[in-house]
Amino acid sequence: MLAGTGMATFVFTYQALVAFLPTYLVEVKGLDGGLAAALFGLLFVVGAVTQPLGGYLADRYGERRTMLGLVVLATGTLLVLPFAGGVGLLVLVPLLGVRITIGPVTSAYIVRDLPDRIQGTGWGLLRSAFFGLGATGSTVVGVFGDAGMFDAGFLFLAGLTAVVGPLWLFVPSRDRQPPG
Repeated sequence: MLAGTGMATFVFTYQALVAFLPTYLVEVKGLDGGLAAALFGLLFVVGAVTQPLGGYLADRYGERRTMLGLVVLATGTLLVLPFAGGVGLLVLVPLLGVRITIGPVTSAYIVRDLPDRIQGTGWGLLRSAFFGLGATGSTVVGVFGDAGMFDAGFLFLAGLTAVVGPLWLFVPSRDRQPPG
């Protein structure tokens, strides 16, 4: 249940972030559209590279420790975003992609909890619910943006991301023992 709440919160914040990040970079941060698009693309490259690393860390050190580290990094990058500019954005925006790693690590944890006979159906239903709820994140940040408060919207997302960390402190440990 707690991991599911964490996953729903992650999907909400992720969908909201990626829906408006390019617009935010152009309209609020003043970046050229081409540069904003390139940075947005790098966000996904970083996410693709860090997902296997996140899986390795979860296997080696356990999901709880890995998730806590990922949540701290994901919260920190979102928290700094409204205050960053220039060269800082060149580093920060791609680093926002690390948050993509939260999904596979959480998914692996949740799927193991489902009974074998309904694992596929159950996971499909849960993912549909997560993404249905997550789709509302774009609307919420859109309301902030329409009010000229994109920075506040991203700080709101940072706050929601921060809530996921303490949830993982109470998730039952299924951490694997380190090899050797």
